[in-house]
Amino acid sequence: MNPNGPMSYRPTSVDCLIDLPDQGKSLMMAKDQATLQTLVGVSPGGGGGVGPQGPQGPQGPAGADGAAGAEGAAGAQGSQGVAGADGAQGPQGIQGIPGNDGATGSPGADGADGAQGNQGIQGIQGIQGVPGADGAAGADGADGTN
Repeated sequence: MNPNGPMSYRPTSVDCLIDLPDQGKSLMMAKDQATLQTLVGVSPGGGGGVGPQGPQGPQGPAGADGAAGAEGAAGAQGSQGVAGADGAQGPQGIQGIPGNDGATGSPGADGADGAQGNQGIQGIQGIQGVPGADGAAGADGADGTN
C-alpha cells in the first residue's frame, strides 16, 4: 500500500498496525485482547478509570448511491392450478332437414360362368331281378312247299 496515501500498513511485532494519516489515527490489531494490552502497556484492569464519553459528533454527508446490483435469477415456476369444473350441458339442437334420395345406380355386369363341377360317383349296381315266367307256346308254323 502507499505509505503517503490515506491508509498505509507497517509490519511490526503487532498482528496488524494501520496508519490513517488523513484522520490522524492509527489502528492496531492483535490476535486477542491480552496480547494487545501487553503491547500497549495497559494492565488487565485497564490501568485507570474510564473517562466520560464525549459528545456525539455531527453526522457526515450521505455517501453516493452504489451501483445497481446484478439481476437475480428467475424464480421457480409455480405449480399448475386446479382444473375448473365442467360447464352445464347445452340444449340439444334442432334436427336437420332430411336429404334427397340418391340416383339409382346402373345394373352390374353379369358374373363369369362358374367352373364345371366334377363328375359324380357311379352308383352301385342294382340287385338282379327275379327271372320272368315262361312265355306261352307259339303257334305251329305253316307247311313247307315241295
